Amino acid sequence: MTLIIILVCIFIEQHLGPLGHLRRWGGFHRYVDGLQQWLGRLPGGADSLGVLITVAPPLVLLGLLIALLGANSVGTDIVAAVVLLYCLGPLDLPQELEAYRQAVLAQDAERIARITAALTDDPDAEKSPHRTQRVLEAVLVAANDNLFAPFFWFTVLGPLGALLYRLAAELRAPRSGRAADYTAAAERLHDILNWAPARLFALGFALGGSLTHALEAWQFRRTLNFYENDNLVRAAGLGAILFTPPAAPLSPEEEAHWLEEVRGLIGRTFLVWLTMLALITLAGIR
Repeated sequence: MTLIIILVCIFIEQHLGPLGHLRRWGGFHRYVDGLQQWLGRLPGGADSLGVLITVAPPLVLLGLLIALLGANSVGTDIVAAVVLLYCLGPLDLPQELEAYRQAVLAQDAERIARITAALTDDPDAEKSPHRTQRVLEAVLVAANDNLFAPFFWFTVLGPLGALLYRLAAELRAPRSGRAADYTAAAERLHDILNWAPARLFALGFALGGSLTHALEAWQFRRTLNFYENDNLVRAAGLGAILFTPPAAPLSPEEEAHWLEEVRGLIGRTFLVWLTMLALITLAGIR
């Protein structure tokens, strides 16, 4: 059933229009902000212990709901699909990527600046001479963080795994009123959870693109270090499509070409791992 739920979510994500407006984590952040004063009174409450206390109630509530519905019930499958779909994002990556490509071809500077800022989380990224590279790298990282990693943890731990990953991703963003140690602890939790997905995603790049160039970019230190997750995804992805930083600004047609290349690579990578999951599922049935 895991494979079917993932395929349904991919279909919905690709064909039912932007869903970002439905993925609102404001309530969760208000809950987190409400805990801050209380957590500050606990030894370690502004560090790793505080993060664990924060994520425990949502996970426990979801676990209780699944237990009440029954592990193999239709209701549990529906809940699992809804949770997974909600944990994808919050960025609507396919729509943002296509919107950026159209803006590039139309040479719409205002839309390019807006989408570049959204993808890179940097309002000044559009002014960079390496804007194309930064956008491609941001798309690769977002594809892992928003899509592949939640799918991975859903496969491993079900909806609880997908929810845990998304909560860690939400908590790592610095926000006013939260202790720096608390945010750093959330970042560490996210890095730990992202270690395996990032490397499997990078391996998928090698299988779906240029194997030699992707593996050349996969430096040994990046294999071991939790803090190299995003760098590994960036390097392996650009290597797999044979992208090298251009000496001069790219034309709109050239930039659109590389956007298509990275979109194709991501699609082939998902196909590789979905095929592997299908084979594992079939082997389990037998």
